[in-house]
Amino acid sequence: MGGGPLPLGYELRDGKIVVIKTEAEQVRLIYRCRLELTGVNALVRDLQPQHLRTKVRRLPDGTIRGGIPTTQLSHIRSNRAFAK
Repeated sequence: MGGGPLPLGYELRDGKIVVIKTEAEQVRLIYRCRLELTGVNALVRDLQPQHLRTKVRRLPDGTIRGGIPTTQLSHIRSNRAFAK
């Protein structure tokens, strides 16, 4: 993974990238559903009851970003961090 914020399912601890189990399970759920459905629109409809949210980030000034309902799932499918 290059620079920038870490994707859903990962965080930095003691200078090392580690998996956040609850977020990683959300990513697995998205991929499992994606294999069963055709198209991103069907995927979004199927996952809406799960109330998935974007990754929450606290900025240095204390401002919180993210935590909003996600309907843009293509960023997960195209992120190289999830290619493995």
